[in-house]
Amino acid sequence: MRLLFAEAFAGGVGTALVNEACSLLPYRGRWSTRRSEGDLDTWGATETDGLRPHPRPRSEQLLEEVLRRVRAAEVPMFTPRDYWSRRQRPPASRPTLSHNDLRNGFVQLLHDLDGKGYLDLVAGSRCCDAQVDRAAEGTRELTALLGRQVEWPLEEGGGRAVAELNDDEFFDLVEGFFDVVARPRKGWWHEYCGEFDYGQHDRRAGQRVYLWRANELLGRSDVGLRLSMWGPDRGLLVHAVNDDRGELERRSLANISDGAEEARVAHAIVVHRGRIATRADKRDAVRALADVLESRREELRATLGSPDENALFQIINGFDIRHMRRGQQGDYGDEFLDYLYWTLLSTVELMDRVRSRPFASD
Repeated sequence: MRLLFAEAFAGGVGTALVNEACSLLPYRGRWSTRRSEGDLDTWGATETDGLRPHPRPRSEQLLEEVLRRVRAAEVPMFTPRDYWSRRQRPPASRPTLSHNDLRNGFVQLLHDLDGKGYLDLVAGSRCCDAQVDRAAEGTRELTALLGRQVEWPLEEGGGRAVAELNDDEFFDLVEGFFDVVARPRKGWWHEYCGEFDYGQHDRRAGQRVYLWRANELLGRSDVGLRLSMWGPDRGLLVHAVNDDRGELERRSLANISDGAEEARVAHAIVVHRGRIATRADKRDAVRALADVLESRREELRATLGSPDENALFQIINGFDIRHMRRGQQGDYGDEFLDYLYWTLLSTVELMDRVRSRPFASD
């Protein structure tokens, strides 16, 4: 719990909260949302009656209280304060990261995660008693994982080496580290070595943190890619959609109950948003969604009405996408395939939403 709170809260607040709630010192009580005028400390005010006796450990009660306050938007995301000189200037738009800045930022991210024990399972413990050649161990693991010689990027000169990688090599590294990060759940101070040691690593928790941190970094660049947060391609780089269409993909998969349909829709999503999706890949994605609608054509007619259902299939079958008939329109741009992909996917999602409506009572 101490490790979790120390990592989750800025400025030492998390450690202070755990120390107050879980140490042998008197516990002042649950935190209150009431603030005195001018008090900007979210955790500064407490109720006076203290925490009632409870069979669960105080650490669990602390976590429950904090989660409740986070979900109620009572705990803001940390942002550095703007001091005098910065407040005198108009707000500047955040600069887009350059090619080199993105790579340098990625190496800095890896250094930060490594300092918190996230890379111990791939490179070995940093403990002086472990006597592990972390550079050699990390190089061996990454080389085996990516199928080519890859130097461990966290030793001296590693930042320059990453900056010199071509795009394919760099993006391989971004995807590869998703598969090796693991968040430690336990940390203890090693007096002799003068450092923290870590244990009880949780790979899925580490991957969640990595996705969040890496996508925040990628979002500040102009590469147009993000690590997928869900689905069969989770942890792989996909084309970013900076609007509600990304949520449409997630909902479409979540609402499907038929296994065969789910596989087809998942295939369409993965193929369409792939980092190197070709025109043929996009046609394949559209074709898979069209097949789903074809199998549910009666339901589609009931949902849209016969004229709209016929018009939709005239578009699907009138272009060189499915049946390859003579006279089909074949001279169209990739933009048309994108349009048709999102149109068909939203149609599948619409049908599932209509299907899940509760029946009206008499």
